[in-house]
Amino acid sequence: MVDVSWEGSSIIGSVAIGLVYALVASLVGMFVAAFLLLIGLDWALYLHYIGLTLAFASIILGAAVAGSRAGAHGWAVGLITAGGFILICLCLSLLAGIQGLVFSQGAAKVIAACLTGAVGGALGVNLGVR
Repeated sequence: MVDVSWEGSSIIGSVAIGLVYALVASLVGMFVAAFLLLIGLDWALYLHYIGLTLAFASIILGAAVAGSRAGAHGWAVGLITAGGFILICLCLSLLAGIQGLVFSQGAAKVIAACLTGAVGGALGVNLGVR
């Protein structure tokens, strides 16, 4: 069996907890946005940008938590966490019947999300976010 750990902490466990944090943050943000739309704030023109900002904020939070729990190589753990978040969101959008990514725009967003995850993981290691 291969040992997948750095300094005694599990990479898979760190990524899993980071993904849970990212998905919960994204879900809470979606409920807040839906509630604000329900009570009458009309910002439908900016909904795409709000969703994109929410996704990137969720990635940063999840990657920071994963990087902090990993203890070392936070950028790599954050990158893996961001990739997992993107795959989960893509699978959920395909199950819902929504076109997930257009390749011309999607490739740039995936690269930006992975880089954001790497930065979030490095911040998590250096700031000690738990």
